[in-house]
Amino acid sequence: MSETDKTEILYCDECGRPMKKAARKYKGNRYCSACYLRLFKKRICPKCGNIARVFIKDPKAVCISCERKAPCIRCGKTGYPLGKMTPYGPVCNSCYSWFRETKPCAFCGTPSKRLSSYPSLGVDVLICEKCASTLMGKGTCQACHYHRKLYDAPDGRRLCRRCLEEADGRCITCGKKIPAGRNGKCEECSFREGLLRRVAFNKAAFATKRFSTLYEEFGKWLDEETGAHKAFLCINKFLLFFTEMESLWKDIPPYEELLSYFGAEGLRRVRLPMRWLKETQGVIVDPEKRERDSEERRIEALLSSFPQGKHFSLLEEYVNFLRRKVGKGKLKIHSMRLALQSAVGLLETMERDGLPIQEDVNHYLAAKPGQRNSLSGFVRFMNARHCVELRVLVNYDRIRKDRKRKAEKRMLSLMQNPPEEGISQEDYEKEWVTAGLVYFHGVGVKIVTREILKNIIVDKDGNFTVGIKGKTYWIPSCRNLQK
Repeated sequence: MSETDKTEILYCDECGRPMKKAARKYKGNRYCSACYLRLFKKRICPKCGNIARVFIKDPKAVCISCERKAPCIRCGKTGYPLGKMTPYGPVCNSCYSWFRETKPCAFCGTPSKRLSSYPSLGVDVLICEKCASTLMGKGTCQACHYHRKLYDAPDGRRLCRRCLEEADGRCITCGKKIPAGRNGKCEECSFREGLLRRVAFNKAAFATKRFSTLYEEFGKWLDEETGAHKAFLCINKFLLFFTEMESLWKDIPPYEELLSYFGAEGLRRVRLPMRWLKETQGVIVDPEKRERDSEERRIEALLSSFPQGKHFSLLEEYVNFLRRKVGKGKLKIHSMRLALQSAVGLLETMERDGLPIQEDVNHYLAAKPGQRNSLSGFVRFMNARHCVELRVLVNYDRIRKDRKRKAEKRMLSLMQNPPEEGISQEDYEKEWVTAGLVYFHGVGVKIVTREILKNIIVDKDGNFTVGIKGKTYWIPSCRNLQK
């Protein structure tokens, strides 16, 4: 027997004997014909009253017909074609894709549960809906915005058959004029119905009527505030926020408790629910406490990322010093975080043990001259606490020379790689002008913004003229330099 034949053999889950096909599947188990006759006896079904074979080991068992007619375990609908019988109950044809195994599309390789073959198109392999839509000429109708097979309209638009051939109608809910392909409802009313369905479905997640009502009120407010479309798209992601409030406080807590549990970053992710709490439930937002919480979490992340080793004790001393100043009101928490960031940067560049020396400070400021002010506090602390003589010095001449040398290197690289061989003409000109401003005029790279580079003037010889802050700078063409 080949390896392929071995994989196709099925075994009865009751007696273990091999079988070519299961006589009956019941709650995920397969039964052979012998076990089926032995375990499924003819009786009166307790649900429909007909005589049928019912599983004798389950006192609540019903006939197979009643099993198939039960509501879909996912959407709860009845009367729809059966898609699959799962161990937990029937699944309708619309929800069947959620219970299929994820496989890669044979065309694009994207994993999906909604794969099918299309023999009419000459496709015998399983492909995803996106690839199938491309083959069938499907897309989004420019009138009704449904995904259907499209045709060319006389006005140049791509429309579905209904929007192309039938006259416009009226929304049965609001009376607004709509394309024929909208099926009687405008987009706003369709999204509003979907929003109400999602709210009604999500209300089952709450254990108390209080929060179930609050969530429903929030859904109505969200519809009025953002529109039905956005409310329909984002209502689900706010469910966890409400369920956590219910499980932790059983009611809407003060802002301080919300901030303590979720943090400032967590509350930023639920801006709309926080606006609703502020406008309708009287929750008072404190911006100062929110900013302090943000800075405290950033400081905590900064300290936790610093390795526990040779210089951590120095950093701890500086942290305690800064916290005392913050407690006395002499320093803001934001300034403390900036000062700590510079101190951490300096200590991380030191490769040896012991206190920092002047060479360490100079080397750090040469790479990051903009942190001179924030580093000065740490230098003064080290001088006072450990009796060292450090100075905050920035060699701007050296920095300018380094920038000019890097700009020169970049310009030589651009001269050796013309735009037709590497980058586009527009990107090439921006790179060339940026490096030229630094090399010829000493203009910092940060000053050269994208808005300024959009207004580059090129003369007939290929030279560039750029205006920055009321001054005009001239950059020679790459071709002229090569000559």
